[in-house]
Amino acid sequence: MSPEWIRGPGYRSVALSHAGCRRANNEDNFGQSAELHLVAVADGMGGHERGEVASRLAVETVLRELGQRRPLADAVKAANDYVCKQDSGAGLNMGTTLVAVQLEPDSAGWHAVWVGDSRIYRLRAGELEQISSDHTLVNELMATGLLNEEEARNHPERHRLTRALGGGQCEFPLEVDERAGSCEPGDIFLLCSDGLSGVLDDATLCDTLLAAEDDLEHAAQSLLQQTLDGGAPDNVTMVLLQWLGEEMDDEDGA
Repeated sequence: MSPEWIRGPGYRSVALSHAGCRRANNEDNFGQSAELHLVAVADGMGGHERGEVASRLAVETVLRELGQRRPLADAVKAANDYVCKQDSGAGLNMGTTLVAVQLEPDSAGWHAVWVGDSRIYRLRAGELEQISSDHTLVNELMATGLLNEEEARNHPERHRLTRALGGGQCEFPLEVDERAGSCEPGDIFLLCSDGLSGVLDDATLCDTLLAAEDDLEHAAQSLLQQTLDGGAPDNVTMVLLQWLGEEMDDEDGA
């Protein structure tokens, strides 16, 4: 699909999604709202159509709840409740990850939330930092020192989630992780499904964003192409959100 742009006060973002090389169906979804200053990525699970429905419902519910002035974390919990409700009694066991960043243009602030193994990165002053932490079994094992990074990357259960919206965990309250901070001019947030981060390492992500020299669409297309060249065994979805502050120019997509 073609990149989709939004522009808001002091920022711009571009989103791109692809089914990948081995999947006929794309179960990822993304959302962008200039009105709510929000971008989000969701990676559905549960098989053909079910994951696609779960990720779409999650993104739509978060946008709707934010439109009713609910806090971001509460909107994600409402999305979880809604996905669980749709799945109740149907035996579909559908679920989804979700990552989202909401900007506060008046104060140049940002607020990030995440559930699952989709990721949020921030590029600042040439350095890439992972803002989110994966809710996976291997990440928990790494945190306790039972696995190193190389072992985790090759672990047979590296995709096993410990937390998601829906996904058969509806009897437990959902815990949403959060982080917030201030934006600096030039900051770029990368939100992506594991179809991207599972193929490209952090050094490649950083080098690609830096080489694009603030051309967000070129960066997104380059990241996608490198993922496809790497085999893209899963769906690939990303949103690149850049804070420019008062440096915004007047050209769309610039």
